[in-house]
Amino acid sequence: MSPVLDAPTSYLSEPPVANLALVSLASASRAGSEYSCPALRMTVPTNVATARWFRPVVSRLEGALSLAPGWDSYSALPTTATEVEAAILFLASFLDHDSAPPTIVPLPDGGIQLEWHRGGVDVEATFPVAEDAELYIRDIDSGEEVELNPHESASAQLQEYVDRLRS
Repeated sequence: MSPVLDAPTSYLSEPPVANLALVSLASASRAGSEYSCPALRMTVPTNVATARWFRPVVSRLEGALSLAPGWDSYSALPTTATEVEAAILFLASFLDHDSAPPTIVPLPDGGIQLEWHRGGVDVEATFPVAEDAELYIRDIDSGEEVELNPHESASAQLQEYVDRLRS
């Protein structure tokens, strides 16, 4: 049986919602509904399941999970459920309700990368299989670059960048 994970309570700086949505990476439609997908099942608060970014991310991640070995015409591994879970937990702690969804990029080692290039900022969160996850942020106007662990990213310092991902 696949693991069931609770999204971080820091999402939207609100306490966790008592009414949880059971979500799998199939076709997300309404919060509070149950979805089935053999690859991954996780529990997220309803406020995460209703966020602007959530449905597109679920759809794109399901596509990444369905990749066959060698999907890049070389020896790329299929995307792992563990890295997808890490990506969703990061998104729930990093983004707010109105943030734009990221571009989803599968990695050849079975990991996943999330990317935004908007609002004058480049953000890349990488979840490789055999290495530590990384969060890279570059402010295009100032040239400032920030590198962090995405699992420790829920800080006031990052709120400016999150605000810029709404556009």
